[in-house]
Amino acid sequence: MNKRKSVAVSADGGTAATGRSSPLHCGVQAIQCVGFGRKKVWPAKDAAKSQLRDSLSSSYVEHHLTVDELRDVHPDSFIDVASPEKSDGLSSEEAKKRLLDGGANVLAPPKRISNLQLFAKQFLYKFWLLLMGAALCTIFTYLINLYHGTEELLNLYCAFILIVIVVVMSFMSFWQERKAIQILYDFGLHMPSNINCEEKSLQPDNLVVGDVIIIRSGQQVPADIRILQSTGVKIESSAITGEPQPVDYTHEPAAAHISLFDARNVALRGCYCTEGEAVGLVIRAGKYTMLGNFTHLQSTVKLTETLLQKEIAKFVQFVSIVALSMGVIFFLIGCISLLNFWFENVLYHFVTGFLIIIVANVPQGLPAMLISQMAIIARRLAKKNLDIIDELGAATVIAADKTGTLTQNLMILTDMWSVLPIKH
Repeated sequence: MNKRKSVAVSADGGTAATGRSSPLHCGVQAIQCVGFGRKKVWPAKDAAKSQLRDSLSSSYVEHHLTVDELRDVHPDSFIDVASPEKSDGLSSEEAKKRLLDGGANVLAPPKRISNLQLFAKQFLYKFWLLLMGAALCTIFTYLINLYHGTEELLNLYCAFILIVIVVVMSFMSFWQERKAIQILYDFGLHMPSNINCEEKSLQPDNLVVGDVIIIRSGQQVPADIRILQSTGVKIESSAITGEPQPVDYTHEPAAAHISLFDARNVALRGCYCTEGEAVGLVIRAGKYTMLGNFTHLQSTVKLTETLLQKEIAKFVQFVSIVALSMGVIFFLIGCISLLNFWFENVLYHFVTGFLIIIVANVPQGLPAMLISQMAIIARRLAKKNLDIIDELGAATVIAADKTGTLTQNLMILTDMWSVLPIKH
């Protein structure tokens, strides 16, 4: 019978840039310390996150099993207990059957907004709405003048210029935001390019539960695997646990009280082998891996406004109120002036006193400038999440500890020093 044994993930496959945005270690507390006063702050309640983490790992029992027990659980893998590297692995027929039943070893791609939707979204910016409103009012005044027999082409030209400004600036904002999104999407890929097998060439998409694979130094783990044999192997699992230091992995079973994330015999997808060599059994593949579960959870999280977005919204609201107020005030002043006490030439004063002031108060280049700056920062910090850049910029001191990541999945803030009132 033709057996297959998948061996060696290619060293050039996959990027681990955004793996550090995993939910397991995104709970770092940012604190601001600006004085000598001392005030106790209650830690955040992360019990729900801890329960969710435990529920994800509860389906894994392989780290408690011995190699003999794994052989009994996966008889079709033909595991050689004495020499796991000589294991035959799944037959081609069985592998094809499992591939049809469980699907390919790929993660669901992140939801991406279409270019048309992204471009249309730019027109919803409040500054652009103000300019578009001014353009429509200008067209309205032109039509009224045309109805009374006066053709004021200047109004039409002004409206055209305003519309062109909105379209051009919206396109620039769209282009910069599209490039920023593409940067994050490119760094979100975790797939190795190919797998070189001893008996046949196998793409990583075709890995299924029960395959026996070998990982070597410098290679990425393509699926969740249970170590069957370890030769000085060290695994760096920052993509999953947040721990940057590689640790030794073994084939020995973990004690009953040891969780999956504390066990040192299961290498999860997205981790890297930094040293040594290991033979492993694929126990989860595709969307059923721990990384696949994280990806699904992240896709269901409702996005909230960042600090920068809130500040921009306040600024836009302030500028809008000032522009509208100044426009109305100067329009009324023009109408009730001595020369125009009986509200003569209302349209003229409307155009000159209201629309021009609104247009003058709108910083047309602000959206494109902000997005351009964010895109530049995203390129420099290509391994970070674009949305946290402005959040980190508001912190003076960041206190972080990785111990709680593996045990309770939470960071505890116990003390804060500040001379200013603390909002919590």
